[in-house]
Amino acid sequence: MAIVNMSKFELLAFKSDKEAIVSEIQKLEYAHYADLNKKTDEEIEAKASTDKERVSEISTRLSRIVWCIDQLSQYEGSKKVIPVLSEEEMKDIAASIDFDKVYEEIYSLYSEKEKIKQEITEVHTKSMDLMPWKRLNIALKDIGENAMTVKMLGTVHADYDQAFKAMIEENDLVYADLVSEKAGIKYYLCVSLAKNRQEAVELLRKNGFNQVKLAFSEEPAAELKSLEAAEVKLNEALSENAKAFAGNLEYLVKLKALYEVEASEKVKHSSIENFKETNSIQLISGYIPTSKEADFKRSIEETAKSHCDLSIKPADRDDENVPIVLKNNKFVSAFESLTKMYSLPKYNELDPTPALAPFYWFFFGMMVADIGYGAVLFLGTLFGIKKSNPKPPKDSLLRMINLCSIAVIFWGVMYGSLFGVTLKMNGRPIAIFNTEKDFMLLLGVSIALGLVHLFSGLGVKAYMLIRDGKPVDAFLDVGLWVFALVGLIGLIGGNMIDMGPAAMMVFKVLMIASMVGILVFGARDRESIGARIGGGIYELYGITGYIGDFVSYSRLMALGLAGAFIAYAVNLIAKLVGHGPGLIASVIILVVFHGFNIFLSSLSGYVHSARLTYVEFFGKFYEGGGIAFKNQKAVPKYVRLK
Repeated sequence: MAIVNMSKFELLAFKSDKEAIVSEIQKLEYAHYADLNKKTDEEIEAKASTDKERVSEISTRLSRIVWCIDQLSQYEGSKKVIPVLSEEEMKDIAASIDFDKVYEEIYSLYSEKEKIKQEITEVHTKSMDLMPWKRLNIALKDIGENAMTVKMLGTVHADYDQAFKAMIEENDLVYADLVSEKAGIKYYLCVSLAKNRQEAVELLRKNGFNQVKLAFSEEPAAELKSLEAAEVKLNEALSENAKAFAGNLEYLVKLKALYEVEASEKVKHSSIENFKETNSIQLISGYIPTSKEADFKRSIEETAKSHCDLSIKPADRDDENVPIVLKNNKFVSAFESLTKMYSLPKYNELDPTPALAPFYWFFFGMMVADIGYGAVLFLGTLFGIKKSNPKPPKDSLLRMINLCSIAVIFWGVMYGSLFGVTLKMNGRPIAIFNTEKDFMLLLGVSIALGLVHLFSGLGVKAYMLIRDGKPVDAFLDVGLWVFALVGLIGLIGGNMIDMGPAAMMVFKVLMIASMVGILVFGARDRESIGARIGGGIYELYGITGYIGDFVSYSRLMALGLAGAFIAYAVNLIAKLVGHGPGLIASVIILVVFHGFNIFLSSLSGYVHSARLTYVEFFGKFYEGGGIAFKNQKAVPKYVRLK
């Protein structure tokens, strides 16, 4: 349960063997390339390798494949197909598809669909324009000027309608007929003599009349009927287009397999930019797990058609470029996402996951603390894991919550709580902790758990210093703080439970001696005496941070009780409305608000347990900043690998 030991390899090979070697390394799935184009201690007199044209070509092809998949997926139905294939099956399926032909066919259907949709939009627009004039019994081709009269269609806003009507009544230049009214707009047919056209138009304009011109011939009702018939035909064409799309669903799995193969090719050709080369020689460097050295060497030697020079040596423990691979048991690995979310450890550090996992598990359970809630979380996450078979990082999150739900049930038993109902036997609560009375006891338990948590972090720091051959630093930087805190806690506890003068004296001497040690040796790496004293005082001032850390663990009690009280309130409200017709409302209240409380309590447990881990625990020993291992394989997007 640690960081996997890594070895660094350097490979000199002829450029003619580059493609085969890179393909073989990608197939192995356990090599991480070092970027030789970054500055190193050794200057490599060679130019950077590049394959940008090929990468650009693959990127364009991938974009088209994704577009085709998106188009076909719209006709897949509610049950999406996630192919489960092996690497070889994917390659065979990808090789069986003529992508250019499929792309042209899908693009042709897409163009046809877009054209039909555009025509439908145009029909809708025309229908909307004609609808207000539906009652007009005049052919629209007759609207306009003839030898005797001028007919005009137009609109008047309701705000100007009174003035418009008054104008019509006061003069005999124009006759107006109201055709319809909609949304504060009135639609008029206006008629005037042809000889008065100019004067009539000007009079209408001044009174809020906006002329409308319609590019139709027949009466509006007849034109609307024709448009309706056209829309029916267009919708039928759209249905036929959809059937044609659905008929191409046979290509969907092939396209998904092709995408994964092409994505791996892109990763392979992109990785070449990490290499150096001369006119004939290729230099490749990277890292592999130490346990894979023999297998890696054999694969490279078998693959290289010409002579190659391969050197492998253990990675330098202080090399910041060494990629990190974590290896833990099934329980601990579920919590690796927490470490990765904060930062991977450096190669010379310890993997903090085994140390954080049991505490996080315990803290999460204490913050949610309900038998029913734990059961819901357990069954819900188990269903999610079994049914959806999620991909990383969702799978580790579900596994972590699934494990934490057991701690929730455990603490639910401690609190005697089942969906907020206190479990009782013979009228007495069945619980180790009475949430209605034992506030101080729970606070004490929370602080005690915090003490163990912090001391564990300090213990890990001491171990790392001793491992690195610095036992004196372990005593001065960790041991003195442990003794000082033990002395301080002993003095505070002694006053509360009257431990006697002898014990109090021991704690006092232990605390003072340790603080003096921190004051003297806390800044021992400084050059001047003044800097050492000032640094020592600053280090000693850090004890206030420890006090704040202890107080921070009170959230273990506070969040657990808060969730319990909310659950109790939900049950009380449901009980008050749960008589007669209110029974259904009572059930709805219980389901909805308990569900919300489960979500809220779980979110609080997730966030605050992480906070205690990242701030209080990691702050004592962990730095992080490691590089994630990249195995030269694209993460599957559409396919689940066997």
